[in-house]
This record gives sequence, C-alpha cells and structure tokens, in this order.
Amino acid sequence: SSRGSADPGKSMFGDPNMMAKIATDPRTRALLQQPDFVAMMSEIQKDPSAISKYLQDPRMMQALSVMMGVDFSAQPGGATEEPPPPAEDKMEEEAPPAPEPVMTEEEKKEKTDREMAQEQKAKGNELYKQRKFEEAILHYNKALEL
Repeated sequence: SSRGSADPGKSMFGDPNMMAKIATDPRTRALLQQPDFVAMMSEIQKDPSAISKYLQDPRMMQALSVMMGVDFSAQPGGATEEPPPPAEDKMEEEAPPAPEPVMTEEEKKEKTDREMAQEQKAKGNELYKQRKFEEAILHYNKALEL
C-alpha cells in the first residue's frame, strides 16, 4: 500500500479526471486527436517518471499547464504580466489598518503551506522560462505536495 503524498507525479497523472481536464479545456482538447500525444499521456500515467522524456514537447507543457492550473504561456525571456498601478485612494490613508484576524495553529500552518507552495510554483516558473524543464517540474511537484 502506497501513500498518496509519496509521489505527487503519480497522484497527478493517476487522477482519473486528468484526461477529462485535457478534453474539456479548449487549449488542449485537440491534443487528444493526436495518437502520439495520447500514447505519451498513457505512458506517463503508467510511469510518471517517464515525463522527463517529454518535457521538450510543447504539447506536454500545455497539458501540464491545464492539469496544474499554471500558465506556462509566458515565453522565456519575455515580459510577464504587468502588475496593476497602485490605486491612489485617499480613503486608504484615513482608514486605520484592520486588526490581524486571530488564526488557529491549523490555519497558520495552512497559510504557511500555501505561501511555500506559491514560492515553489514561482521557482518552477522561473526555471521553466530558463528552459530548465526537469528542475521546474521538481518545484511544481513540491508545490503540489504542499
């Protein structure tokens, strides 16, 4: 008996909804019409470590994007989305800061885990932009574990 968190790749690729996600997303739906892509996904479902063979395939990166909810569309070296300009609202200056809500230990741990997962995802995105796909996947998997 194996634990679900022991191999995050296995849990992601072993998800019975994985192919449904790919089939329903307009960005990946057409990929399921390509026999070589379906064979590639089938192999990875059986052996998640096989993904390293396919990380150079843009179709695989698109499928991972859909499965993980991560946008890989930013081109390496390209500009990412610009943050919105800070709002100049005079009301903000006059209002006192709201007190920090009291959190239970469990809520604090969940918040910390979410922050750590976001950091891992950001590291994965940076590595992806540098075309270091295998290293990026490791960070994405760590984010999924959290």
